Amino acid sequence: MKKYIITGGPHSGKSRVIKRLEKLGLQVLHETARLIIEEDQEKKKLDPSYNQLYPWDDQSIFCRRCHERQLEREKELSGDLVILDRSIIDNLAYAAVEKIELNPKIYNDIVDAGYEKEVFFFDLLPIYKTDSQRKDSEEQVKAVHRELYNVYSNLGFEIIDIPLFSEDKNTNIMMRTEAVLQHILKPPV
Repeated sequence: MKKYIITGGPHSGKSRVIKRLEKLGLQVLHETARLIIEEDQEKKKLDPSYNQLYPWDDQSIFCRRCHERQLEREKELSGDLVILDRSIIDNLAYAAVEKIELNPKIYNDIVDAGYEKEVFFFDLLPIYKTDSQRKDSEEQVKAVHRELYNVYSNLGFEIIDIPLFSEDKNTNIMMRTEAVLQHILKPPV
């Protein structure tokens, strides 16, 4: 299975492109961190005594949860190709920004994951907006974005920069989608 990663700092437009790729019929794995946060928020609505854990409460535990859940979700995948909205590697960047240690086992898991060596790195969108799952400050977003680039580069991945192609949101989504598709669907040499 070819497992392509799309990454970049929070609010880089990854999720919109991934949703578009999914509509075009490609298998995708949506972002695990956002999924965990949404599930915890739903549990809290149903049971106000539920003690959810957000990344802004304890990044160390949250990174561990993301790592474990991402591995579980990736094991369930089948087929020839999948596009991932982030990977377990992203936890290294978040940990570096927060200056926390992760279990060194993560490096073995990265090797075992069999990710494609080309990683799509999305530039940040010009205006950062928080939402119910994204509480990072603009400075944190930029720090995570830089660290993601460093982590993937240091692990030997080939970074494929996906810039902002247009100020128009829909045009940008379409052009970024096309840039990803041109790479992953190109015939073998």
